Amino acid sequence: MNWTRIHSYCWQRDDGYRVAAFRAGGGFRYGAFAPAIDYEVFKDRMKAYYALGESVPQQREPLGCFDDSESARAACARHAPPQKIFA
Repeated sequence: MNWTRIHSYCWQRDDGYRVAAFRAGGGFRYGAFAPAIDYEVFKDRMKAYYALGESVPQQREPLGCFDDSESARAACARHAPPQKIFA
């Protein structure tokens, strides 16, 4: 899969997975995110009020925070469904 830079600190794979870099503790950390769910589905899951500690739906599922971009990309590869190979 090809990764395309979509912002200074964000890359997206052809199938919608993303890796974003951010500064933390004097260095960079890398977050991995699954492809976005359809906006209509996401909108239907939202509520006007959330209780303290209740999880809030996210349009992109976070897959973790990593020390380097290669680990974040590997998390995306592990999360992705297996690719079908046609002969």
